[in-house]
Amino acid sequence: MGFYPTDSVLLASFAKFRGSEDNHALTSVVRVDTGDIPRLDLAYESISSQRTPDLVLIYLICPTSERDALAKSLWQKLQSLDLPSPAMWHVEEIKYEERYQLMLPPNESYEAYSDIWRGGILPRITESATMRNLIMEDELPAVSREELLKIYSQDRSIEGFDEEQAEMRAYTLGCLVENFPEAFSVLDYLIPVPGIGMAVSAPLDWDEKKDRKPDFGPRAKEDAHVLAHDIFSAIDRAENEDFDKFCGDIQAMTLGALCCMDHRLSNVVLFATDNHIRGVGDWMLAVAKTTGGAIRARALTLYAHSCIGRGLSSFALFTVKLALELNPDDMLARTLWKLLNLEDRGQTIDPRYLGDF
Repeated sequence: MGFYPTDSVLLASFAKFRGSEDNHALTSVVRVDTGDIPRLDLAYESISSQRTPDLVLIYLICPTSERDALAKSLWQKLQSLDLPSPAMWHVEEIKYEERYQLMLPPNESYEAYSDIWRGGILPRITESATMRNLIMEDELPAVSREELLKIYSQDRSIEGFDEEQAEMRAYTLGCLVENFPEAFSVLDYLIPVPGIGMAVSAPLDWDEKKDRKPDFGPRAKEDAHVLAHDIFSAIDRAENEDFDKFCGDIQAMTLGALCCMDHRLSNVVLFATDNHIRGVGDWMLAVAKTTGGAIRARALTLYAHSCIGRGLSSFALFTVKLALELNPDDMLARTLWKLLNLEDRGQTIDPRYLGDF
């Protein structure tokens, strides 16, 4: 989930894996606050709207002093749902050597469950298979949801950024990419040139945009290579500079915002991810911290794409969800959401009602 939930109820749904009767694949996990148990049916509806899960496991994370009362409320609520599994576990906190315990509805027998299912001690989470990619990428889940949200917080803005003028400029640069794609097919081989300026100094006038593509003049190919250099230079700085310092790089942030305003520029960034996955990811996350609206949504989506390539699916899911809240019509975000959810589930839960998924 990208963070360690507390005071929460988790519903983890599973589907039979490739037709097997014994093996199941995790399809989605939904969290609600323990205070939102009355709305648990909405959470379950979100994961069963397309197809009823073959298995649902329930986890109650709360202080032991509150466990029995919350469990009673949970069982009462769950009676109205057609869950394919009645099993639930309680743990006070998700951490090493914390004890977990199986909790069954009244009159259910524990005899069908082996000792390891009935209860035990949580092992080192950092040694689990699901944590390997995070550790390899120098990432760990946030301690709390609030800490996770800090990653995405908008704590900067681009100095002097005029969105209307930027739209013209992004369109002009997008046409440059479209007309001279060969300049961007060699991104891997370009050497960043210090101090180089963004190509095509004058953006296309809006009236001209409506009627024709821009006339780049006699040095269009050179301009295309300058733009390719600029993009690679921004990626290189994102890979090698301190992240906080990089977020203050006005030129890199402005160019990143422009790349998020035109689909042709976005595609250049998207394809550059294959060989510069960390640099592109950090660049787009920095842009997301300095912009808003549809620009921020596209930056978040491109960051999520890099997370998928790094095996950080929990971060990717959370990031795409934020992007879709900002711009539900972003086709790239919608496509990634479908790819990240088995059974093509595309519905989300309004976080205002369910403890912020």
